Amino acid sequence: MSAFAPVSLCRSWQRAIRHHGSAVAACTRTPGVAATYHSVACSGVKQRLPARPLSSVSGKCCSSVRWKRTVASSANTATQPKLITSSSFDANERMISVQLGESPSSTVYTYPGIYLRDNCTCPTCLHTSGIRAREMVMWEPSVIDKMTSIKNVQTVEGGSAMQIKWGDEHVSTYPADWLRAHRLTAADANNQISTSHFVLPARKHWQADGFPRDTNFSLPSLLKSEEKLQEFLLSMHEYGVALVRDCGTDEGAVKQLAEKVAFLRHTVFGLTWLIRVLPNPNSIAYTTYEAPMHIDLPYMDTPPGILMLHCLSQAPTGGLTYCTDGFHIAEQLRRDDPDTFRVLCDVPVTWSTHGHDSISNMDYYFQADAPVIELDRDGDVKTMRLNQVRSSFLKLDADKVARFYAALHTLSRMSCDARYRAAVRLEPGEMILIDNHRMLHGRSELDAAGAAVRCLSGGYMDWDLVVSRMRSQHKALAK
Repeated sequence: MSAFAPVSLCRSWQRAIRHHGSAVAACTRTPGVAATYHSVACSGVKQRLPARPLSSVSGKCCSSVRWKRTVASSANTATQPKLITSSSFDANERMISVQLGESPSSTVYTYPGIYLRDNCTCPTCLHTSGIRAREMVMWEPSVIDKMTSIKNVQTVEGGSAMQIKWGDEHVSTYPADWLRAHRLTAADANNQISTSHFVLPARKHWQADGFPRDTNFSLPSLLKSEEKLQEFLLSMHEYGVALVRDCGTDEGAVKQLAEKVAFLRHTVFGLTWLIRVLPNPNSIAYTTYEAPMHIDLPYMDTPPGILMLHCLSQAPTGGLTYCTDGFHIAEQLRRDDPDTFRVLCDVPVTWSTHGHDSISNMDYYFQADAPVIELDRDGDVKTMRLNQVRSSFLKLDADKVARFYAALHTLSRMSCDARYRAAVRLEPGEMILIDNHRMLHGRSELDAAGAAVRCLSGGYMDWDLVVSRMRSQHKALAK
């Protein structure tokens, strides 16, 4: 049978679709998605699951182990009522109703059985590492049907937990805190997640006079203190830029800080590289020219998240580092010039560059299609791309080209406007970290003296790893 062959859905999946059409139907609208789950499960994938027969995993779960694992993630709900006033179920529809709270008027929440069984946190279903010991959705439909049928539901542990006995005799227990944090009400889904997960601080947009020049972060303190490092990373996410002092003037500080946080990102230019004037430059960074406002490596599908620049030696004059909050000027455009904003969001640009890197001795040819302003699913600005490395090809009708260039010109002018652009003179031993998805940065022109002296060490990190470190630190520091 083909992995994408049509099959009939088991009863539990049909019920799930009826009650949560927006979520499950989203999968079934994609050709073959729902069918893949069932046909793969029927074609032998079950051998990848635990070898124990289903009967060997039935029985009462260890609630004490499960409680330790869930209560830590729900610490922020400690002030809320925890008791389960009542619980009931509809065996035909496989829906479970739970009244959470101490008063008779407390809200009743409904949970599909298939959702609760998929999220069983007992040691049989969830390894102590947090890895699911068995993927329920990969089992044969008939097995899933039995696993999600409900025999009994009762309140246990003095009303602080609900226990379900399933059709295969397996028993699952769900603390009230878990049920509250995982209630299926889409309207306040973000609030639910924030009660039990680390949430990144909101970004604070700024203009030139609001550039965060506070340099109370020193490299020795960041390397020594987890609390200081967390404060630094949170500030970096909020403002999109951060300064670090006391880095010394020898190469190595970029790697030292990056490896304290996570890892350096390897590119064709190496793990780290030096920015200085070269006789045969392959980038404007290696010339004496003023570097226009830009992000680095827009020709990659996912440009590096954070740019690190460590000043080893500085020019007597010139060589200033410029920073503009790209998210701020994008929002200014959205408010004051929505037509220009829409053009920059809608027109796909082919970012492209090719050449040979003398340091890595590697030929390269990069190309990526992306708009200048990329939005996330909520309509917020996700990534800015501005750079001179654009292909000569435009995927536009001739009568729309002039409008695109006008929009690009508007954004470029705003990025250089003194109201928005801050100038920073890095002194030897200082490092600046720049959110490469958000900040537009550049450099003032160098004269002959500056060309002979100025040298920066550079490197990249990815936001995924940085945010992972922030979450891990948040968890560790909360203990």
